[in-house]
Amino acid sequence: MSSVTASIPLVSVFRHPAHFPSAVWDSLASQPRRSNILYAHAAKLATVAPNTQLNHSQDLWIVSWVSQPESTVAFVVACTTGPIAPYPIFIYTPLPISSLASSFVQLHMNAVIQTLRLHMRPERIFSAFGSERVVEVFASAWTKETGVQLSNPSVYYHAKLMFCTTATLKAGRQHLVADGAVRMRAAVAADVEKLARLCHGFAAGSEPFVLTPAQAYQEAKSMIQNRQAWVCAVGGQEQGAEIALLRVKESVVLYVAHNNPGAENVYRRVGFADSTDPAGTLETWKEIGFDRNAVQLGHW
Repeated sequence: MSSVTASIPLVSVFRHPAHFPSAVWDSLASQPRRSNILYAHAAKLATVAPNTQLNHSQDLWIVSWVSQPESTVAFVVACTTGPIAPYPIFIYTPLPISSLASSFVQLHMNAVIQTLRLHMRPERIFSAFGSERVVEVFASAWTKETGVQLSNPSVYYHAKLMFCTTATLKAGRQHLVADGAVRMRAAVAADVEKLARLCHGFAAGSEPFVLTPAQAYQEAKSMIQNRQAWVCAVGGQEQGAEIALLRVKESVVLYVAHNNPGAENVYRRVGFADSTDPAGTLETWKEIGFDRNAVQLGHW
C-alpha cells in the first residue's frame, strides 16, 4: 500500500459534536471499533442540545484534514470531560497506520497542537491516548511546544484492541443452577453500592487514575444512569447477584494490556479477536502521561 505523504493540513475546531459536518460522522462510523474511544461519547453528546450541557462547555474537538485531492478526515482529536473529571486527549485516524509517512503524522500533530494551545491551558493536557505511532509523535511535539515533560514512567497504558461479535463468540458450557434461572437486567439505583465497590477496586489497579470511595460512587451512579452496567442474577434470589459491565452492541470492543496475558487468554476463549486497521495491520495503542507536577490529573 502506498504511503500517505505530507501535505498542508486544514484544521477545524468544534465545541460540540452537534456541529460536526457529515464527513466527520462518516469517518467515525466507518471504523466504529477503532474510533470507539471518542465516537460513543460524541454520539451521546450529539443527542442533547449544546446549551444544556454545562459540564461539557469547555470541550474541544479538533479535526485535521487532507486537502488533496479532496478534503478527507485525517485525525479527530477530542479534549473532553467525563462524569468525574476531564478525559485524556483521545486521538483517532481513519487512515491505515501502516500507510502514514512520519512526515505526515508530524505535520498534522503540529497543526493539532498549535490549535490546542489556542484553546487549552497546558496543565489541562495530562495524558494522551491513541495509536502508538501517532500518540508518540503528539507527546514529543507537545513537550517541545510547551516545555511540559513526560511523566516518569511515561507510559500509563500499552494495549491492543480486541473485539467480539456474534460470529466470533464461542459457545461455552452452561452451568445449571437450582431453579435453572439466569437473568440479565440493567443495573438500578439499588445496585449502586456493589457497583461502586467494583469501580473502586478496578481503579485501584489503574495508577494514576485511582478513585476515592466517593468518586467511585459517583462513577457508579453515572454508569447506572447511562445503562452501562448490567446485573447477572442466578437462581431465584438476587442476594448474590453479580455486577457485569456490559453494553449490548453488534460488536463489543475492549483494550487488553500487553503485560496482562492472563486476561488476553480469557478474552480469546470467550471469542475476542485482534482488531486491525483498514490495511489489516495489528495496531498497538498507548497512553502517554505528562509530568504530574505540571498538570491537573483527570480520569477515565
